[in-house]
Amino acid sequence: MNKNVQKVLAVFLSCVVIGGMVSGCKSKEKKESSKQDSTTTSAENTTTSETEGTTASSNEETDASETKKQKLSPDEMLDAFLKYCEDNEVAYEKSASVSNEEGYTRYQTPQNGTLFVIDRYSNEELAKKTVKDVKGYGGWYEEDLVKKSVKTDEDGLDLEGYYCQDPDGMNMLFAIGRKEQLVFQFEAIGDEQVKLVEDILLSMGIDIKSIS
Repeated sequence: MNKNVQKVLAVFLSCVVIGGMVSGCKSKEKKESSKQDSTTTSAENTTTSETEGTTASSNEETDASETKKQKLSPDEMLDAFLKYCEDNEVAYEKSASVSNEEGYTRYQTPQNGTLFVIDRYSNEELAKKTVKDVKGYGGWYEEDLVKKSVKTDEDGLDLEGYYCQDPDGMNMLFAIGRKEQLVFQFEAIGDEQVKLVEDILLSMGIDIKSIS
């Protein structure tokens, strides 16, 4: 083999080796780049998944919270009251107004007791007048024995209540409220009745203990 041929082969082999190295480097770079892209995409997907999961969980908690806070309509409140009485064997009497002008259906403690009276009036104006007359007349709660008062006028609910206690430690709860055409009044004497009234109101969507 002459020297010229040897030189050509040497140059050719050098190019092949260098080309192979360059090709190998490029291939390696592509693989590493692909691996990094895959890792980044995986991390992004994980982050997105976690974010979506957190958002979904947050939305579920919000929905549950909103459901819990949902206010009842007057009819739903009355139905809840009647169901509570049925489930817990709380006796009541049902009557209707003698005069069409009064226009109410009444549910109250048997023998005209003072524990509770609930009236569903034929219109809201009659309901407003009843509450206004009771408050204006006064004497519906023990004013000199008040330990805590609660008042609210939100979401169509107008409620006023008083926790009282006499010198002997007897606890009492007096409450009057109205939502649209539904009017309710409670007069609980003693821990057992106070708890009963709190539970009835809670079934009607009113947590009186949490109202300041």
